[in-house]
Amino acid sequence: MQFMRSGGRVSVWWFVECKNNFQKNLTKSFSPRAYSKIEIINDMRLNYMKNLLIKPCQQQLVCNRKAFCATVKSHRLLEKSCEYTGWQGIRNKRIITEHNLRKGKQFHIKGIKNNNQENFNKAKMDPKLAPTVKLNSGYDMPVLGLGTYQLKKGKCEHIVREAIKIGYRHIDTAYLYGNESNIGKVLKECFDENLINRSELFLVTKLWSTFHESHLVRRACKKQMEALNVNYIDLYLMHSPISIKYVNDDDLKPHNRNNELETSDVDFVDTYKAMEKLVEIGWVRSLGVSNFDIDQLERLLDNCSIKPVTNQVECHPGLSQRALREYARHNDIIITAYSPLGRPKSVIPYFYEESALEAIAAKYNKTKFQIVLKYLIGINTVPIPKTSHVKRLVENIDIFDFNLNEEEIASKGEDAEMAVKHAIDVGYRHIDTAYFYENEAEVGKAIKEKICAGVVKREDIFLVTKLWNIHHEPQRVKGAFLKQLETIGLDYIDLYLMHLPVGYKFVDEETLLPRDQDDKLQLTDVDYLDTYKAMEELVKSGLVRSIGVSNFNSEQLQRILDNCCIKPVTNQVECSPALNQRKLTTFCKERDIILTAYSPLGRPNLTTKTPEFYFSPKTESLAKKYQKTPAQIILRYLVDIGTVPIPKSANQKRIEENFNIFDFKLTANDIEIMDSFNTGDRLVPFNLIKAQNHKYFPFHIEF
Repeated sequence: MQFMRSGGRVSVWWFVECKNNFQKNLTKSFSPRAYSKIEIINDMRLNYMKNLLIKPCQQQLVCNRKAFCATVKSHRLLEKSCEYTGWQGIRNKRIITEHNLRKGKQFHIKGIKNNNQENFNKAKMDPKLAPTVKLNSGYDMPVLGLGTYQLKKGKCEHIVREAIKIGYRHIDTAYLYGNESNIGKVLKECFDENLINRSELFLVTKLWSTFHESHLVRRACKKQMEALNVNYIDLYLMHSPISIKYVNDDDLKPHNRNNELETSDVDFVDTYKAMEKLVEIGWVRSLGVSNFDIDQLERLLDNCSIKPVTNQVECHPGLSQRALREYARHNDIIITAYSPLGRPKSVIPYFYEESALEAIAAKYNKTKFQIVLKYLIGINTVPIPKTSHVKRLVENIDIFDFNLNEEEIASKGEDAEMAVKHAIDVGYRHIDTAYFYENEAEVGKAIKEKICAGVVKREDIFLVTKLWNIHHEPQRVKGAFLKQLETIGLDYIDLYLMHLPVGYKFVDEETLLPRDQDDKLQLTDVDYLDTYKAMEELVKSGLVRSIGVSNFNSEQLQRILDNCCIKPVTNQVECSPALNQRKLTTFCKERDIILTAYSPLGRPNLTTKTPEFYFSPKTESLAKKYQKTPAQIILRYLVDIGTVPIPKSANQKRIEENFNIFDFKLTANDIEIMDSFNTGDRLVPFNLIKAQNHKYFPFHIEF
């Protein structure tokens, strides 16, 4: 709030005016503020205010970096029951009157542009916002960190600086990320400006796979410390158990003449032993690993002298790593969760569509992303979300003012493996996954366990997966497929689809959404027809029984039919009552192609009562007529108009409900009612591609 001026002096009656606003319920707390010098609200005046019935909570000071820090150090503000914060002048100064307070008018402070100002200031004022967890090495690690993968140059420097100002103390980087020098530049500036002390920071970086040979480990670590401008690293991880051939410091993924990654046979145990020496000489405080499975961790524990404190792996509600978490807990190892929010920039991960998540978010007045991060902390992992937006930085760290109960944590813990197992038990035999979903290993494991248990035979299961867009170049198709087949752990795939007609630039296996410096998705001009012809070879080899496409329009389908040797058996597209794809279904049926319907239920939201077709009285009336749920009516409608819906859910009750639709049929009049919801609106419009006007963008025509 603002205070009036009187002859350039601050008077106690301003405080009384502020107190009056407090008593009118116009503000929750108040504090003195000096316009020019800290001495205006000095120790004597603070003590006077402290003895009042309502004490000041904060002293707001004129701030200009070093001068502000020096001034704060010379005064004992915290002993006066006041927190302090730096302030930069507001242009067009105004008094916050009763009218403006009631109106909820916002004033933007110079240098701070965020709608959630209260949370932003709260985070800035409290550098210990994130609690810590005790590692087996004796050191403390904040339970929330900042991931910096794909943050480059100026963007990286800006985000890391803002994160430190907001209150982040756990920063995660790696040699592979190519941004250690940018982070080091920011850290030096922050240390010099007394924004943070080195001892307050928990810095994590990783040894890249080309430096696995024992004699290269120490040199690599030294180079990384120099880039980061520090004389020790808090936590040093082995980025992967797989070693890559060393060529030079800059060639991180050398390929041979056949365009195959050149790995080496260096034993990760030998690499880890070389890393242990870094702890002995004081360069590193704690050691850990990344992307290790249970068997690899077991072997490491049997042979190491210094136990790893963490295993950093992908972990989110869709891949909760239950078995790995249990093993790690038993051995006093923390699981650090990278990609904790999934990959919501493109196809929204399924767990964000669950109504239970929506309800939990509404209960705590938080976003879905905040609930997911809190869930991960609740299952004893340390999430390290990455972002390039300051607003999201504030949001991600504003999760320590509430706790999920056991039931809420359990509701987010049903991962892909458990969902598939339950689905098979219920009677599902058609299982759909994809490289992009990053759950093929869990899907494959669930299927294999049910086969071993005698619940099903391999021939009973119809398994579908998809070629991701970074593998569209014909020479990459077979290698990508073989990797997927190995991950799934079965002998063949029933149906292999091209996920999109548009190809993405291949950077590496982990970069599924490659972006340039302007955060623009990097597309290629690879002809989907050439990709499809390479997929035909997989059928001829016997590794795939059928092939198909996904997100293709009628013209693209016809072009495939005019040039292919093996006809696609399906086109998997978004299809629901709001986008019922009637014309495309007819087109496909005339050519003996099945239309598979993804996102058949939309994304039901109890708060907004959307989509309309799910919550409409007309749908509810049909549900009452057949003693079914709205979801069951919608799925039956899609079956009756000739599509194959593939609803997704991790909720066991909903899995059972979705399957129980084959004991009734809709009448022609019922179908006409459901047809009335068709608007042509897309839930997944692929705007990242649409914005670039790519020649293979599929949705520029009617169907």
